[in-house]
Amino acid sequence: MHQKLQLKTALADALRPLKKLRSFGHYLGDLVNSDLFRATYLSGNLPGSDTTIKVLFLGNTKQTHMVNDIFFDLNTFQKQDLGRINPLGRYHEQSYPELSDLDVVVTNHLFWARPPKKGVYLAPMFLESIAPLPKTIEELLSQLPETERRKTRKALKAGFEIEFGETETDYREFYEQMWVPLMKRRHDANASIHPFQTLYTEEQVARSSLIFVKSGGKRLGGIHVLWPKLAGSPAYFNKVGIIDQVSQDAVQLNLVNIALYYQMFNTAIQRGNTAIDLGVVPPILNNGLLQFKGKWGANCHYLDHTYYKYQIKFCSDKQQEILQSKYLIHIQDNKLVATVGVKGEEVQTPSFEGRLKSNSFPNLKQIYLAYPDGKIETRSYN
Repeated sequence: MHQKLQLKTALADALRPLKKLRSFGHYLGDLVNSDLFRATYLSGNLPGSDTTIKVLFLGNTKQTHMVNDIFFDLNTFQKQDLGRINPLGRYHEQSYPELSDLDVVVTNHLFWARPPKKGVYLAPMFLESIAPLPKTIEELLSQLPETERRKTRKALKAGFEIEFGETETDYREFYEQMWVPLMKRRHDANASIHPFQTLYTEEQVARSSLIFVKSGGKRLGGIHVLWPKLAGSPAYFNKVGIIDQVSQDAVQLNLVNIALYYQMFNTAIQRGNTAIDLGVVPPILNNGLLQFKGKWGANCHYLDHTYYKYQIKFCSDKQQEILQSKYLIHIQDNKLVATVGVKGEEVQTPSFEGRLKSNSFPNLKQIYLAYPDGKIETRSYN
């Protein structure tokens, strides 16, 4: 068994340079296809606030939704296309004199470029969250925070039935009645809806599982997992979907969501997987998705085969308020760090310190506390 694991690890290590080369090819292809690179003006409210912020994004339009996730509350922003840009050119806010009172400028950072000057943050467009898997589901549950264990026990006692989907009809039900409605509910008009044909292909069905949670014979939600092509690679959480009737009930939604997560982890462990990729999350330390996946053991990575990085420049006195709302994860000396805007009095409270500690993850090397007067304090929990 030990020799087999060593062989899998060696094979994965040997193939990693090929993965990097393929990703680099995609990156260069995007740069050549300059139609993808455009100037986009976005405005909207900070989460839980009436404060409006204005953002100029100069980058790949395929990643505009990630900028939305970083700065705005869901479905409260507006965007305007300002035209194509040259991804190899030098663009900044002065290129758009019609825009006034900008708060943030987000600019594509070419991977061969030097680090930005002081005061400008270099951030990944997203982080990948990967959870190592123990040998048994019982061991996994023992590693969860007590609050998550209670929620999981409650979901397991809810009497849900489990069913695996295999036919095109099963996949279409998941797509049309669960996944698409959930995406539209979460993202409204800004939802990115992939066609059904990207989900249901012969190759993909052969290496995936579609797991449904049922109650009283009715399917309430489903989760789609891709199993690795390469030995030693993690399984991949591809999509989750929940019917509208459940999404409208917060209690039921939480139960179904946790039941789906539990079944995904349990199936992955039973198949002998050693890790599962839970997908990408915004580089925001207090993002709910990042926190939820972290409670299930995920560590966030900035993958060395991901070439997209962005410079984030604050242009107004709203910087402190933005960083109080959005704890920005960025890159410093090739390591992940975070900058958190704070009010002086809250730092002294145990709840604030506990919140920072619980939000941290192993790959986060430092947290910088930024005070309104410009003072910086450093925290490290790893």
